[in-house]
Amino acid sequence: MTRGTSRTAVQMSSADGCSSTWRAQLGAATRRYSSSAWRQCREAPARPPGRDQQIVVARAQVVQEGFGQPLCDAQLHALGDERRERGQHSGAQQLRRPGEVHRRGLSAEHVAAAFEGGERVERRPAMTTQNAITWPERYLPGTGDNFVSNEVVVAGLSAADVWRHLVDTSRWESYYDNVADIGFPRGGGPVLTDGIHFSFGTFGFPPLDAHVVEFQAPAEDTPGRLSWTAKQDGTPEERLDVLHAWLVEDLPGGRVRVLTQETQIGRPAAALATERPNPMLNGHQAWLDGLVGAAAE
Repeated sequence: MTRGTSRTAVQMSSADGCSSTWRAQLGAATRRYSSSAWRQCREAPARPPGRDQQIVVARAQVVQEGFGQPLCDAQLHALGDERRERGQHSGAQQLRRPGEVHRRGLSAEHVAAAFEGGERVERRPAMTTQNAITWPERYLPGTGDNFVSNEVVVAGLSAADVWRHLVDTSRWESYYDNVADIGFPRGGGPVLTDGIHFSFGTFGFPPLDAHVVEFQAPAEDTPGRLSWTAKQDGTPEERLDVLHAWLVEDLPGGRVRVLTQETQIGRPAAALATERPNPMLNGHQAWLDGLVGAAAE
Protein backbone atom coordinates (compact mmCIF):
# COMPACT_ATOMS: atom_id res chain seq x y z
CA MET A 1 0.00 0.00 0.00
CA THR A 2 2.84 2.37 0.88
CA ARG A 3 4.66 1.82 -2.38
CA GLY A 4 1.51 2.22 -4.48
CA THR A 5 0.54 5.45 -2.74
CA SER A 6 3.93 7.03 -3.22
CA ARG A 7 4.18 5.97 -6.85
CA THR A 8 0.78 7.37 -7.77
CA ALA A 9 1.50 10.75 -6.24
CA VAL A 10 4.95 11.05 -7.85
CA GLN A 11 3.79 9.96 -11.29
CA MET A 12 0.84 12.31 -11.39
CA SER A 13 2.78 15.27 -10.06
CA SER A 14 5.60 14.58 -12.54
CA ALA A 15 3.15 14.83 -15.39
CA ASP A 16 2.28 18.35 -14.22
CA GLY A 17 5.92 19.45 -14.22
CA CYS A 18 6.11 19.95 -10.45
CA SER A 19 9.45 20.35 -8.73
CA SER A 20 11.53 17.36 -7.74
CA THR A 21 11.69 18.75 -4.18
CA TRP A 22 7.92 18.56 -3.82
CA ARG A 23 7.77 15.07 -5.30
CA ALA A 24 10.39 13.87 -2.82
CA GLN A 25 8.52 15.46 0.09
CA LEU A 26 5.22 13.97 -0.93
CA GLY A 27 6.79 10.53 -1.36
CA ALA A 28 8.46 10.73 2.04
CA ALA A 29 5.29 11.96 3.70
CA THR A 30 3.12 9.24 2.24
CA ARG A 31 5.60 6.55 3.23
CA ARG A 32 5.73 7.93 6.75
CA TYR A 33 2.05 8.13 7.46
CA SER A 34 0.38 5.66 5.11
CA SER A 35 0.94 2.66 7.37
CA SER A 36 0.10 4.22 10.73
CA ALA A 37 -2.13 7.22 10.10
CA TRP A 38 -4.39 5.27 7.75
CA ARG A 39 -5.36 3.10 10.71
CA GLN A 40 -5.72 6.16 12.93
CA CYS A 41 -8.35 7.69 10.69
CA ARG A 42 -10.72 4.87 11.60
CA GLU A 43 -9.83 4.75 15.28
CA ALA A 44 -9.35 8.34 16.47
CA PRO A 45 -11.31 11.56 15.80
CA ALA A 46 -9.58 14.04 13.56
CA ARG A 47 -7.95 16.92 15.46
CA PRO A 48 -8.53 20.50 14.33
CA PRO A 49 -5.62 21.87 12.29
CA GLY A 50 -3.30 24.38 13.92
CA ARG A 51 -3.03 27.86 12.52
CA ASP A 52 0.42 27.14 11.15
CA GLN A 53 -0.59 23.93 9.43
CA GLN A 54 -0.91 24.26 5.69
CA ILE A 55 -3.14 21.57 4.25
CA VAL A 56 -4.10 21.47 0.62
CA VAL A 57 -7.76 21.50 -0.33
CA ALA A 58 -8.90 20.97 -3.92
CA ARG A 59 -12.00 19.49 -5.53
CA ALA A 60 -10.95 16.14 -6.91
CA GLN A 61 -9.98 13.04 -4.94
CA VAL A 62 -6.65 11.77 -3.66
CA VAL A 63 -6.79 8.10 -4.50
CA GLN A 64 -4.41 5.44 -3.28
CA GLU A 65 -3.39 3.30 -6.21
CA GLY A 66 -5.10 -0.05 -6.10
CA PHE A 67 -7.34 0.89 -3.18
CA GLY A 68 -9.52 3.76 -4.47
CA GLN A 69 -9.74 5.40 -1.02
CA PRO A 70 -9.36 9.11 -0.21
CA LEU A 71 -6.68 10.24 2.21
CA CYS A 72 -8.12 10.60 5.69
CA ASP A 73 -7.77 13.62 7.97
CA ALA A 74 -4.94 12.03 9.96
CA GLN A 75 -2.92 11.53 6.79
CA LEU A 76 -3.53 15.07 5.61
CA HIS A 77 -2.50 16.44 8.98
CA ALA A 78 0.68 14.37 8.72
CA LEU A 79 1.32 15.88 5.31
CA GLY A 80 0.89 19.34 6.79
CA ASP A 81 3.23 18.44 9.66
CA GLU A 82 5.85 17.27 7.17
CA ARG A 83 5.96 20.64 5.48
CA ARG A 84 5.71 22.62 8.73
CA GLU A 85 8.65 20.74 10.20
CA ARG A 86 10.71 21.72 7.18
CA GLY A 87 9.74 25.35 7.67
CA GLN A 88 8.07 25.52 4.26
CA HIS A 89 4.81 27.26 3.50
CA SER A 90 2.22 26.98 0.78
CA GLY A 91 -0.23 29.34 -0.77
CA ALA A 92 -2.88 26.61 -0.71
CA GLN A 93 -6.04 26.95 1.34
CA GLN A 94 -6.13 25.75 4.92
CA LEU A 95 -8.42 22.95 5.91
CA ARG A 96 -10.76 24.75 8.26
CA ARG A 97 -12.98 21.78 9.09
CA PRO A 98 -11.62 18.25 9.45
CA GLY A 99 -14.30 16.68 7.26
CA GLU A 100 -13.98 19.26 4.50
CA VAL A 101 -11.48 17.26 2.49
CA HIS A 102 -13.90 14.34 2.19
CA ARG A 103 -16.69 16.55 0.91
CA ARG A 104 -14.50 18.37 -1.60
CA GLY A 105 -12.16 15.50 -2.47
CA LEU A 106 -8.62 15.69 -3.77
CA SER A 107 -6.49 14.32 -6.58
CA ALA A 108 -2.74 13.87 -6.43
CA GLU A 109 -2.20 16.23 -9.35
CA HIS A 110 -4.25 18.93 -7.68
CA VAL A 111 -2.36 18.47 -4.42
CA ALA A 112 0.87 19.05 -6.32
CA ALA A 113 -0.60 21.99 -8.25
CA ALA A 114 -1.84 23.64 -5.05
CA PHE A 115 1.55 23.37 -3.38
CA GLU A 116 3.11 24.93 -6.44
CA GLY A 117 0.60 27.81 -6.34
CA GLY A 118 -1.39 26.53 -9.31
CA GLU A 119 -5.08 27.11 -9.87
CA ARG A 120 -5.96 23.89 -11.71
CA VAL A 121 -9.25 22.68 -10.29
CA GLU A 122 -11.60 20.35 -12.12
CA ARG A 123 -15.25 20.44 -11.23
CA ARG A 124 -17.28 17.29 -11.14
CA PRO A 125 -20.35 17.15 -13.41
CA ALA A 126 -23.39 18.80 -11.85
CA MET A 127 -25.93 16.40 -10.39
CA THR A 128 -29.69 16.95 -10.50
CA THR A 129 -31.71 16.21 -7.38
CA GLN A 130 -35.41 15.60 -7.98
CA ASN A 131 -38.09 16.62 -5.52
CA ALA A 132 -40.25 14.17 -3.58
CA ILE A 133 -43.80 14.11 -2.32
CA THR A 134 -44.41 15.25 1.24
CA TRP A 135 -46.33 12.62 3.21
CA PRO A 136 -48.43 13.00 6.36
CA GLU A 137 -47.44 10.29 8.83
CA ARG A 138 -50.78 8.48 8.55
CA TYR A 139 -50.28 7.88 4.82
CA LEU A 140 -46.56 7.15 4.78
CA PRO A 141 -45.81 4.77 1.87
CA GLY A 142 -45.47 1.18 2.97
CA THR A 143 -47.58 1.60 6.10
CA GLY A 144 -50.98 1.26 4.45
CA ASP A 145 -52.73 -1.57 2.65
CA ASN A 146 -51.88 -0.52 -0.90
CA PHE A 147 -49.37 1.89 -2.39
CA VAL A 148 -48.66 2.74 -6.02
CA SER A 149 -46.26 5.14 -7.67
CA ASN A 150 -46.26 6.30 -11.30
CA GLU A 151 -44.00 8.79 -13.03
CA VAL A 152 -43.29 10.23 -16.46
CA VAL A 153 -40.63 12.62 -17.75
CA VAL A 154 -41.48 14.32 -21.03
CA ALA A 155 -39.61 16.77 -23.24
CA GLY A 156 -41.27 19.75 -24.87
CA LEU A 157 -43.75 20.52 -22.08
CA SER A 158 -43.66 22.75 -19.03
CA ALA A 159 -45.04 22.23 -15.53
CA ALA A 160 -47.54 25.02 -16.21
CA ASP A 161 -48.84 23.17 -19.30
CA VAL A 162 -49.53 20.05 -17.26
CA TRP A 163 -50.78 21.83 -14.14
CA ARG A 164 -53.76 23.55 -15.74
CA HIS A 165 -55.10 20.24 -17.06
CA LEU A 166 -54.53 18.54 -13.70
CA VAL A 167 -56.35 21.04 -11.48
CA ASP A 168 -59.31 21.61 -13.83
CA THR A 169 -61.61 18.68 -13.03
CA SER A 170 -63.92 19.60 -15.94
CA ARG A 171 -61.17 18.23 -18.23
CA TRP A 172 -60.55 14.95 -16.39
CA GLU A 173 -63.10 12.84 -18.22
CA SER A 174 -61.80 14.02 -21.60
CA TYR A 175 -58.42 12.32 -21.12
CA TYR A 176 -59.05 9.73 -18.36
CA ASP A 177 -61.88 7.20 -18.62
CA ASN A 178 -61.63 5.89 -15.03
CA VAL A 179 -63.30 8.86 -13.36
CA ALA A 180 -66.96 9.91 -13.21
CA ASP A 181 -69.59 11.77 -11.19
CA ILE A 182 -67.35 14.71 -10.27
CA GLY A 183 -69.10 17.16 -7.97
CA PHE A 184 -68.55 19.99 -5.51
CA PRO A 185 -71.10 19.50 -2.72
CA ARG A 186 -69.95 22.60 -0.81
CA GLY A 187 -69.70 24.84 -3.86
CA GLY A 188 -66.80 26.03 -5.93
CA GLY A 189 -65.07 24.19 -8.71
CA PRO A 190 -64.48 22.92 -11.26
CA VAL A 191 -60.87 24.08 -10.70
CA LEU A 192 -59.29 22.65 -7.57
CA THR A 193 -58.01 25.07 -4.93
CA ASP A 194 -56.42 24.70 -1.52
CA GLY A 195 -58.87 23.27 1.01
CA ILE A 196 -61.73 22.67 -1.44
CA HIS A 197 -64.07 19.69 -0.96
CA PHE A 198 -65.21 17.64 -3.95
CA SER A 199 -66.31 14.12 -4.84
CA PHE A 200 -65.68 11.68 -7.67
CA GLY A 201 -66.11 8.02 -8.53
CA THR A 202 -63.28 5.78 -9.67
CA PHE A 203 -62.30 2.09 -9.87
CA GLY A 204 -65.92 1.09 -9.40
CA PHE A 205 -66.33 2.87 -6.06
CA PRO A 206 -69.28 5.18 -5.52
CA PRO A 207 -68.32 8.88 -5.32
CA LEU A 208 -65.67 9.36 -2.64
CA ASP A 209 -65.59 12.39 -0.36
CA ALA A 210 -62.40 14.22 -1.30
CA HIS A 211 -60.60 17.16 0.29
CA VAL A 212 -57.58 19.03 -1.11
CA VAL A 213 -54.96 19.13 1.66
CA GLU A 214 -51.98 20.50 -0.30
CA PHE A 215 -52.00 22.93 -3.18
CA GLN A 216 -48.97 24.74 -4.58
CA ALA A 217 -48.89 25.88 -8.18
CA PRO A 218 -45.57 25.37 -9.99
CA ALA A 219 -43.23 28.32 -10.30
CA GLU A 220 -39.60 28.93 -11.17
CA ASP A 221 -37.48 26.53 -9.10
CA THR A 222 -40.64 25.41 -7.26
CA PRO A 223 -42.54 22.21 -8.10
CA GLY A 224 -46.30 22.10 -8.25
CA ARG A 225 -47.82 20.05 -5.44
CA LEU A 226 -51.37 18.75 -5.21
CA SER A 227 -52.72 16.24 -2.67
CA TRP A 228 -56.19 15.21 -1.67
CA THR A 229 -57.66 12.72 0.73
CA ALA A 230 -60.62 10.60 -0.38
CA LYS A 231 -62.77 8.51 1.96
CA GLN A 232 -65.61 6.05 1.92
CA ASP A 233 -67.55 5.24 5.08
CA GLY A 234 -69.47 2.05 5.83
CA THR A 235 -68.78 -1.34 7.32
CA PRO A 236 -65.20 -2.50 7.97
CA GLU A 237 -65.33 -4.29 4.61
CA GLU A 238 -66.29 -1.02 2.87
CA ARG A 239 -64.23 1.66 4.60
CA LEU A 240 -61.55 3.27 2.49
CA ASP A 241 -59.15 6.10 3.28
CA VAL A 242 -56.60 7.29 0.71
CA LEU A 243 -54.22 10.12 0.01
CA HIS A 244 -53.49 10.82 -3.64
CA ALA A 245 -50.52 13.14 -4.25
CA TRP A 246 -49.11 14.80 -7.35
CA LEU A 247 -45.82 16.54 -8.04
CA VAL A 248 -45.20 18.48 -11.27
CA GLU A 249 -41.80 20.07 -11.87
CA ASP A 250 -39.74 21.54 -14.65
CA LEU A 251 -36.41 19.86 -15.38
CA PRO A 252 -33.39 21.21 -17.27
CA GLY A 253 -33.49 20.87 -21.02
CA GLY A 254 -37.14 21.77 -21.50
CA ARG A 255 -38.48 18.69 -19.74
CA VAL A 256 -41.27 18.18 -17.25
CA ARG A 257 -41.58 15.49 -14.60
CA VAL A 258 -44.97 14.33 -13.34
CA LEU A 259 -45.07 12.03 -10.32
CA THR A 260 -48.23 10.66 -8.77
CA GLN A 261 -48.41 8.38 -5.73
CA GLU A 262 -51.24 7.04 -3.62
CA THR A 263 -51.47 5.32 -0.26
CA GLN A 264 -54.68 3.45 0.53
CA ILE A 265 -55.95 2.16 3.86
CA GLY A 266 -58.80 -0.31 4.25
CA ARG A 267 -59.91 -3.76 3.26
CA PRO A 268 -60.94 -2.74 -0.27
CA ALA A 269 -57.39 -1.41 -0.73
CA ALA A 270 -55.88 -4.65 0.56
CA ALA A 271 -57.94 -6.57 -1.97
CA LEU A 272 -56.75 -4.34 -4.82
CA ALA A 273 -53.13 -4.88 -3.78
CA THR A 274 -53.41 -8.63 -4.35
CA GLU A 275 -54.63 -8.35 -7.95
CA ARG A 276 -52.19 -8.90 -10.79
CA PRO A 277 -51.73 -6.71 -12.65
CA ASN A 278 -52.42 -4.10 -10.01
CA PRO A 279 -55.42 -2.14 -11.31
CA MET A 280 -54.45 0.97 -9.33
CA LEU A 281 -50.96 1.00 -10.87
CA ASN A 282 -52.31 0.60 -14.39
CA GLY A 283 -55.12 3.07 -13.82
CA HIS A 284 -52.82 5.81 -12.61
CA GLN A 285 -50.45 5.23 -15.52
CA ALA A 286 -53.38 5.75 -17.87
CA TRP A 287 -54.17 8.98 -15.97
CA LEU A 288 -50.59 10.19 -16.41
CA ASP A 289 -50.49 9.31 -20.09
CA GLY A 290 -53.80 11.03 -20.72
CA LEU A 291 -52.74 14.12 -18.75
CA VAL A 292 -49.51 14.49 -20.70
CA GLY A 293 -51.34 13.91 -24.00
CA ALA A 294 -53.88 16.61 -23.18
CA ALA A 295 -51.14 19.06 -22.18
CA ALA A 296 -49.35 18.46 -25.48
CA GLU A 297 -52.36 19.26 -27.64
